[in-house]
Amino acid sequence: MYAADVDDDSDATESSASKSQKTSKVSALSETKTEPRQATVISILPQSKQPPPPKKAEKTEEGISVRGNQFVALVHRKAVNKGDLTVQKGDVLKIHSIREDGWWMAETAKGERGMVPKNILRHCATSEEKPKKQQLMKPESQKPKKTVRVKSPPKRRKIDPDFHNTLECHMSLRLSESNWSFHDLFWNSRLKTIQKRHVFTCKMFRIEKLMKYHVAGQPLGHYIRMCLFDKSANTGRQVVSNYHYVCPQFVQNGIWTFAKKKIPFRPQFKPEFFVRSNYKMHKVVLRFEVISLLKEGNLPVRHAKSFFTEIPILDERGQSLLKNGSRNIVLEAPNVAYNGDTPTMAIHISDIPRRYVRFCDMLPDVLIWNPSFFRISAGYRVGLGHFVRSRQDPTCAGEA
Repeated sequence: MYAADVDDDSDATESSASKSQKTSKVSALSETKTEPRQATVISILPQSKQPPPPKKAEKTEEGISVRGNQFVALVHRKAVNKGDLTVQKGDVLKIHSIREDGWWMAETAKGERGMVPKNILRHCATSEEKPKKQQLMKPESQKPKKTVRVKSPPKRRKIDPDFHNTLECHMSLRLSESNWSFHDLFWNSRLKTIQKRHVFTCKMFRIEKLMKYHVAGQPLGHYIRMCLFDKSANTGRQVVSNYHYVCPQFVQNGIWTFAKKKIPFRPQFKPEFFVRSNYKMHKVVLRFEVISLLKEGNLPVRHAKSFFTEIPILDERGQSLLKNGSRNIVLEAPNVAYNGDTPTMAIHISDIPRRYVRFCDMLPDVLIWNPSFFRISAGYRVGLGHFVRSRQDPTCAGEA
């Protein structure tokens, strides 16, 4: 398209529109209907003299017929040649005439006229095409004559309903009694990390074997549960730490064999665990509980606690009683007179490996966990320290 062609066409269009606008529209419509072309043709019909519009545009072999001459610009286009119209994205244009080469005579809301390409325009639906909203009447509420009470099935209970016995509770920050600070997390401004915490007890344990263990029936599984237990209950609760679980790798003829190598993606089979305790009371002991999974008939699976044992940690003077080395511990049956061979458990006690000491010192004061998570748990605690340090309100435990 050349500039000379645009000028001639625009002058001719304006002169014909000034003589008779209605005659030009009728003639344009008649030409469109009588001379079909292979190219796509869009006919614009006046709104006042047409029947009610259809809901959708009618597709024909010649093109698409729409009602109304209101179009919206899809993109911003600046006038390049003389006679072109500069439009902004979203402008509503009124189309006066169309040409076969795809350039239409459009008019903006300010009264400016010019030629625009049809491929940047989209037809605007008129108000007559929009569906009318109907106000629906609300149904009248009817009260039932009789009510029937139905019992809902009972919900399945968790093994440890107390949140205090979970690992999530002990890995989180713990507020002091005044609720103004965290008593197990201190920030080191010089090193820009949390201050290491030294505790009274920090040892590594390994369960080597469980012997002479027999239980009636055919259990579905077995595991050993460890925790710190307060025999005096001076702390207000008997279990003062989280629960940690270790599963045997093989159970045969009353002998539990534990894994000697690390099993990928099976942390529950790792027989090693570490114990951190800051309690300076000789009544706080390390408790082992042997539990079997039993199923009787159609009843749900039951976690039966068959045997337990307790290892003292400190004496009355606060000195550690956990000496490095192996030992055999005799298990006891809770409140039951056991007539068979007494089960025994072989364990090994050692210090924290030197390569893990700096990570272990960053952990909470009271914790029992898998040593495979030393690094990730220390990183988690450092992240909590950065979060607390950068909070806006120092009197608030977290950000709003």
